[in-house]
This record gives sequence, C-alpha cells and structure tokens, in this order.
Amino acid sequence: MKTSRDIVLPPKVVALARQKRLRKRRRTILWGIFSILCIFFLAWISTLEALAIRTIEVSGNVVIPESRLVEHVEKKLEGKYIHLFSKRNSFIYPKRTVTESMTEEFSRIRTLEVSRKNLHTLSIRITEEAGKYLWCGEKFTGLKQVAPCYYVNNQGEIFAEAPFFSGNIYFKFFTPLVGDSPKAPIGNTISASEGFHTYIEFMDSVQALDLPLAGFVTVSDTENNIVLYGKNTTELPRIRFSSDADLVQVANDLALVLKTEAFAGDREDILSRLDYIDLRFENKAYYKFKVAGF
Repeated sequence: MKTSRDIVLPPKVVALARQKRLRKRRRTILWGIFSILCIFFLAWISTLEALAIRTIEVSGNVVIPESRLVEHVEKKLEGKYIHLFSKRNSFIYPKRTVTESMTEEFSRIRTLEVSRKNLHTLSIRITEEAGKYLWCGEKFTGLKQVAPCYYVNNQGEIFAEAPFFSGNIYFKFFTPLVGDSPKAPIGNTISASEGFHTYIEFMDSVQALDLPLAGFVTVSDTENNIVLYGKNTTELPRIRFSSDADLVQVANDLALVLKTEAFAGDREDILSRLDYIDLRFENKAYYKFKVAGF
C-alpha cells in the first residue's frame, strides 16, 4: 500500500503550484510596498501647512493668563505621532491629551471645551471656578495673612492658591482638611464640606443680623467659632457654638441676644468691646465684654 509520500505529482502540477506561490508572494510584497507608501504619503499630508493649526483662541478666562493657556496647548501640539504624523494637523491633533492636561495643570478651570474652529484655528473655551472664600490653614493665627491662603469654591473644595491680600476681602476658613489629593491642599475639601451649604446659609443668617463676618474657625472636635471684625485686630470678637448644633436654632438664639439691652446702641462700638457670645448650651446664651483698659 502506497502512502502520500510515495505519490509523485506530475511536473505540470508542480509548476502550477510554484507559480501560485510566487504570485501570492508578489502580491504580499506589492501590498506591503503600497501600504508603506500610503503611510508615508499620509504622514507627508499631515505636515502640510494648509492643514496645520496656526492659531489658538482662548475665551472665558478671567484670572488665568491667556499666554499660559496658549503656551500649554502649543507644547502639546509639538512633535509627531510615532515620528510620522504631525500633532499640529487639524484633523488629528491630540484633543484628549490637551483636555486632560489642561484640567490637571490649571485647577481653577471648572469647564473646558476644546474644538476646531477652522483648519487653522483651535478654540479653547473655559469657565473658571469662582473663589468666594479662602482657606488659610488649620489653626487660627489672625486675619492678617502671613502664609499662603487658597481659594474655596461653593462645594468647599480648594482649587487654587490665592495671592496675598492687604485687606480682608474674602471670608476665611481655619479648619482641618479632608482628602488625599497629590496637590494638597489643592483638591482637598474643608472638614465641614458635607454640610458646607448649611454652614454658608448659617453665616448668611448671621451676616443678616448686621454682624461683620471675618472667618470660620474649628477650635476643637466639639466647638466652632465665627470670628467677627473689630477695631482691635488682635482680640477679635467671636460667636461660639457646638460643632453638632442646630445652626438654625443657633442663628435664632443669636438674634435674641442681639435684641437685649446690652447690645443696644452703636454696633461698631459694641463689637469693639465684645469678647464673645457663647451659644454652646441649649436654651442658654452667655456673652462677655472686655474689661476697659485691658
């Protein structure tokens, strides 16, 4: 019995098989050459000035300098993908990289939109976080700024370092932080952030009582203070209350205290003599004035 090894193919069949293999090899080589030529052709197309981004338009920035934003984007458009395709080409520019790197680099950016305006112009539209408050450390060291403070947004999140201010422009928080941001304190939140809106509403209620609010201080795990502006900047009057207090009730109690005879008269003069108002005890309120001459 003959096996397949013993079968001898006719010369014509062998020749046809060889020709078929050669044709397949030629086609593979030709397709490879064609593919390489297409890649280099497309790479050349990507570098054409007619398709290149030349201008970067920035809108919506208020505090962040336009020059810094433009410079950042320009750096992301430098170079080529796999050393072939230009990143400046308006059809294949690194939109995702630009977006992610900008939000990481500029913590003040709240919203960001990157789009192609035309073949030569890239549009960068941003909105910035509105800093209404400052965080100035965990311990109260006075209202005069001696160390960097940071902007706090409406959610209690720290998003950017603030410049040094000569006056008391912003309400200041002196409280521990929550979070483990790699850019700490930026990215962390103040300790009262879970009830941040409640605290803001409380401070609005206090301010409505014609009291000049200066800062919020976490004294301990059980006590918080509201610091008021006063003539004596070294011994500022305070409103003391428990950290777990019903702030609506605290505001109501404070309003009742301010209606007493002790607080009748010129409010500025009274605050200059006030040491504290203590509202830590249920249904009770205490206050103390500084002794004249001390």
